[in-house]
Amino acid sequence: MESQASGGSAPDVVWEQYGPVTSGALPAGLLQNIKPYLEKPNPYVPGNSSWLSLFSPSTTPYMTSPNGDIDIILGSNVETGMFYSKAAFAKAGISSTPVTWADFLTDLGKLKSAGITPFLFTTGAPCNPSWFERLATSSLLARQISKFDVNHAQVTDGLDVAVGIKKGIIGMHNPRYAEIWKLLGQLATYSAGWRTSSAASALTSTCMVSPAPGRTPIIAASGDQAHAVGRSVSEALRILAATLHQHLMEKSMAVRFQLVIDCANPEPLASFWVAALGYEFEPPPDGFASWDAYWRDVGVPEDELGIGADRIVDPGGHGPRIWFQVVPERKAAKNRLHLDIGASGGRAVPIETRRQRVDAEAARLVGLGARIVGVLDTEGLDHYGVAMQDPEGNEFDIN
Repeated sequence: MESQASGGSAPDVVWEQYGPVTSGALPAGLLQNIKPYLEKPNPYVPGNSSWLSLFSPSTTPYMTSPNGDIDIILGSNVETGMFYSKAAFAKAGISSTPVTWADFLTDLGKLKSAGITPFLFTTGAPCNPSWFERLATSSLLARQISKFDVNHAQVTDGLDVAVGIKKGIIGMHNPRYAEIWKLLGQLATYSAGWRTSSAASALTSTCMVSPAPGRTPIIAASGDQAHAVGRSVSEALRILAATLHQHLMEKSMAVRFQLVIDCANPEPLASFWVAALGYEFEPPPDGFASWDAYWRDVGVPEDELGIGADRIVDPGGHGPRIWFQVVPERKAAKNRLHLDIGASGGRAVPIETRRQRVDAEAARLVGLGARIVGVLDTEGLDHYGVAMQDPEGNEFDIN
């Protein structure tokens, strides 16, 4: 699709998974931003305020790019569930569906004792139990995801998994992760239709399964399957880690960077930019009560500590970290680099509305200590902005 788009021969409507969109992996401008259209009223629904209001709130993030654009429409949601045979349950003496995991295993044992294959993941398609692993991982590793979620996309990706393996979070030495495979191992005793493949491969299929009453009473069905683990867990993780490492080495990746702003008094200036950008102060690394404790451990001299909070980060993980560095000299000339704050909503918004939004944001920042130094409003140009300086005189614009 990228080749067709660059040659001007791409179709007007294409199919795309949400992953490349939410991760920001697609080249800028490849897909059309349809958010301005979705924010308009739906003429087919009387009294509707916008097309977006008709979407489930949990769906919208999966259509949204890191820059806030919406480039795709989700056509479906993937659901995972189980079908069961009442006739088979009755034959095994089971009067109700299980409530707990222990109940579930007990009922599977009853079905097996009755001569019935208790559990099936698929009828013959190349499906596998990776959906169980996904669901269990989401629950059991929920409190640890922040420790390896380096891409901060809507869902974890290959780089996140590689970091998780490197840190030992995704590995059998982590009791929470090991519990996932312990549970799956218990389930394997009662299941049929397991599929094996290299852990590094990616199989995609939709599992269309039909219950077979009296033969396989419980069938797990889902769509959009991913990699299967058909070897020992340790071997599978080793293969996966090696494959991801090779992929990351071969893949051309943008360099991560932080923005450094020279200043005299970092904490007040950092506080201003937290409010201006919607950022937050970066917490100290794990194991340290403060940044001073961390830098003291690194070996920074004591007379360079005690300057207060000097680092801010985007809580969504999309913008760069900003470090406010103390320097002895004062600002003497205009910066060769400045920030532009987007407040207008872009050219899809009428120019008068953009002026109102930009002026309102400028007034808000003036109240926080900024200063207006000029208005960017050229007659005949469909653009409006305000040039400003932060509390220490660093230039920035609001557009």
